[in-house]
Amino acid sequence: DISLTQLTEARLWIEAVVVREACLSADAAALAHMEENVAQAAALTKAGKMVEKTQVNIEFHILLAKATDNPVLVMMMKAL
Repeated sequence: DISLTQLTEARLWIEAVVVREACLSADAAALAHMEENVAQAAALTKAGKMVEKTQVNIEFHILLAKATDNPVLVMMMKAL
C-alpha cells in the first residue's frame, strides 16, 4: 500500500541525491547525452507528441543517474 504522494516524495528525495552526484561525476559525454535528450524532448513537445516526450523525459532521469556512475542509483531511477 503505497500512495502516490509517498512515491512522489521518495522519487524527489532520491532525485536530489542523483542530481548532486551527477553534478560531481558527469563527464562531457554524459552531459552531451543529456543535452541531446533535452533537445529531443523540446522537439517532441513542439510537435505535440506528449506520449513520446514523456518517454524521453523518463530516459533523461536514467541518463542523469548513469552520470553518477553508481549502478544502484540507476536501478532505483529505473524502478521509479
